[in-house]
Order: sequence, then structure tokens, then C-alpha cells
Amino acid sequence: MKKIRSFTLGQLQHIVDSHAELPVGNYVTSRLAVARCLDSSVVQSQFSHEPVQLHERRIMLLRRGWLRPVVNLVNECFSEGELVFLGADSVVQFREYSPDLQGYGLSMSNELFSQALQGHIPPTFDGHLRSFHFPLTGSEMERFDAMHRLLYTMCRAGESEAVCHHLLAAILWYVDSLCKKREQEGGQASSREQRLFADFLSLVNRHASREHNIGFYASALCLSPRYMSSLVKQVSNRSAKAWIDEALATQAKVLLAHTEKTVAEIAFELSFPNAAFFSKFFQRLTGMTPSGYRQR
Repeated sequence: MKKIRSFTLGQLQHIVDSHAELPVGNYVTSRLAVARCLDSSVVQSQFSHEPVQLHERRIMLLRRGWLRPVVNLVNECFSEGELVFLGADSVVQFREYSPDLQGYGLSMSNELFSQALQGHIPPTFDGHLRSFHFPLTGSEMERFDAMHRLLYTMCRAGESEAVCHHLLAAILWYVDSLCKKREQEGGQASSREQRLFADFLSLVNRHASREHNIGFYASALCLSPRYMSSLVKQVSNRSAKAWIDEALATQAKVLLAHTEKTVAEIAFELSFPNAAFFSKFFQRLTGMTPSGYRQR
């Protein structure tokens, strides 16, 4: 079984450098990529239909066409006019895309992300969301494009790191404001409840492979297990345990599908007492045994 292939900014630099026919340039370093034009030929040349792991955070806006990828084992559909965010270490498989696909975006390393934001991370990017996408209005697209174009121009002109970092931070905060706007339009839960739920998911994403019990997350949030369970159920209409189990199952699927580790090794990595216990858990969540899932 093949190990899942990684895709880095270094590889992206090679791609854009080899596509001289692109009408507008792209700025790419080992820490930052500001791509003014990416099209279906780039997707076809590099991604094919195999899953890849994207180590850096990515924000894209589709100018034209559509894209139907599998993102972290979830089928998605990105359409013209949509803003797309892919979190660090997302596993993506590009299944189908339109011939007229065209867009632009930016990618950044974890180090640059921290440097640009100087410890003040917008809630949208604190880790509780692995990916998201939503359509922009015409005026929102114009503003995002203007900010993106300015960042590209400044980077190409060799402006100071401070200037480029602040522009990158401004884009991240703008995307955060757009997300908050969508949440308000959707009539989601109160800010405090939503914030606690986001904190809970962030903890789950970071610790689910080691911590399976609700008590750990409640303690980390300074809440009682009963209150935290009630809050998560109220905000998401799902139990806290269901979120923990789903995160565990997702990690297990990735390990089964994209590594050569044995079931016993995966059980150990995900902190199950033994392979039999892990197999029983996986079958309860997915309806398949780990071996059956891997063979499929």
C-alpha cells in the first residue's frame, strides 16, 4: 500500500514555474505562496486522482468553474464565487473539476502564520475548523481580490517582511469577519456558547488520539462534564462523545487508507488498549472492520 503523498510549497513553486503560459505571475517561497492564477491544468498535472496531504494552510477563491474534491474523507463541491479554506495537514483528493476551472489564493507555513498574527489568532483559524467554504457577494469578492492583489504586488516588489506579514494578517482577519457574518446570518448559538463549542472542537482535534473521555475536555475548559455535554448537544445537536468518536474514526480511516501500519499499530497510536477493542470501536462507527475498510 502506498504511503500518502505530501504536497508542499516547494512543489507548488515548481508547478507555477513550469506553467509559463499563465497570464499572471505567482509569488512562491518555502513559507508563502500568493498565486494570482491557478487553473485546471495545474490540478491535472500535479494532483491527478490520488489523495495528497497539504501541509500548509490554504485559502482559495474560485473565479470560474467547479471542483469536487474529497477533503479529510468528506465529499465536497466548490463552485464559482466560493471562498475555500483548507487547514494544515488536510488530506485532499481532487476527483472531478470543470475544464474552465480558474482561481487564485494563498498558502502559508505554520511558522509564517504565527509570525504574521503575532499570537493574536482569529477565532476562525484557531484549529476548530479543518476546512470550510462559502459563497462571497460581488463586493466581498472585490475586496478580497484587492487585498490579495496588494499582497502579491508587495511580495513581488520585495517589500519588508513586516509589510507583507501585516497584509497577510489583514486577509486572515477579513476572512474571519466573513465567517462571523455567515454565522450571524445563520442564527447560530450565542457567542459564549459557540466559543466554548469551538474550544471543545479545537481540543478534540488536537487530543482525540490520546484522550477519549469527556472528563479530559471538560477539565481543560474548566467546566463540569455534565454542563459541557449539555452545551455541546445544544449548539451542535450532537453529543460530545459523538464528536470525539468521529475525530477518532476519521484519524483511523486516514491511517488505514494511506499508511502501511498494521491494525495493532494503529490501535496503539490511537490509544486503544488492544487491536480487538479498536476493531470493535471502528466497526461500531463505520459498519466495517478495519481490514474491510482498508481492502475497500
